[in-house]
Amino acid sequence: MIQQTNTHQRGFTLIELMLAMTFIAILLLTIAMTVIQMGTIYNRGMAIKEVNQASRDVADDLRRSVQASGVFEINPSGTDTTDFVRFMRPVNGNNVAVSGRLCLGSYSYIWNTITAIETNFVDRARYLNSAGTAGDTVNFAKVADTGKKYCAKDTNGALLYKNILFADASNTTELLKPGDRTIRVLSFNVTTTASAFDPTSGQRIYQVTYGFGTGTEGSVAEAMVMTNGIPTSCLPPNDPKSNFTYCNAQQFAIVLRAGNTVN
Repeated sequence: MIQQTNTHQRGFTLIELMLAMTFIAILLLTIAMTVIQMGTIYNRGMAIKEVNQASRDVADDLRRSVQASGVFEINPSGTDTTDFVRFMRPVNGNNVAVSGRLCLGSYSYIWNTITAIETNFVDRARYLNSAGTAGDTVNFAKVADTGKKYCAKDTNGALLYKNILFADASNTTELLKPGDRTIRVLSFNVTTTASAFDPTSGQRIYQVTYGFGTGTEGSVAEAMVMTNGIPTSCLPPNDPKSNFTYCNAQQFAIVLRAGNTVN
């Protein structure tokens, strides 16, 4: 008698295949979401790092320049002086400084805020080319200027040199160098008081307050909270215009001492 052997082998059912594919899809989705979240955290951290590094670089540069300079004039009322000039314009119902310059005698600092850059403010400082035509917009520049010509005005109160001359380009440094993210000036101000002057040493104390933020032109101000017309912080993540990943805005304050003469 011949015995027959059943060679039929049972395979996976359709339900089992669907369950396995669903499990793999969920696993891949979880891995993808984890990678995206890690990328967001990394980009957020890099934005914070670059703003903090830019602040330290600018603070160190200002400290060296101010310590080596003589006492410069700052009006407590906030109006222009021969050493500190600001351009004001109305923003959200507030009159705010959107551009300015500080002249120390050896170097002058010239800046445009993000408001001036994104709105193409007519009085924003720019770089002149060899033909004398205005080119790139200044971000935050330090230019050799022993005569304080970049703060000088004519008899009508207009600046003699609104833009950085081509001849001074080789002696000009952009302090907010472009990196992975564009860093813009949100605000910049210098203040002092009558009591901050020491007649014995001839030294004066100044407070410099400034804000820096990250982003690109045309998007920075939209992703920030405006306080009295000045962008001061990023919008919360639940805001439709928020750019929580790349936006970072911080405010800084430093105290500087100028003057090295002894009466």
